[in-house]
Amino acid sequence: MPDMNGYELAERLRQHPACRTATLVAVTGWGQEKDKRRAAQAGFHHHLVKPVTLAAMEAILARASGVAAVE
Repeated sequence: MPDMNGYELAERLRQHPACRTATLVAVTGWGQEKDKRRAAQAGFHHHLVKPVTLAAMEAILARASGVAAVE
């Protein structure tokens, strides 16, 4: 993103009333504990390191929607 990074985007989304309860997922190449902490501080609920599996994304989406994940 040319004008901001993902952390800044998450922080801005959290300030918007319509997005305060949205489930945010960080998909990144960075996976150290400090990266996970920074993502959580910015407002992400989940932190996934690339490559992300379809199963991981399906599980997160199922939890966010309240639907049981397909296995």
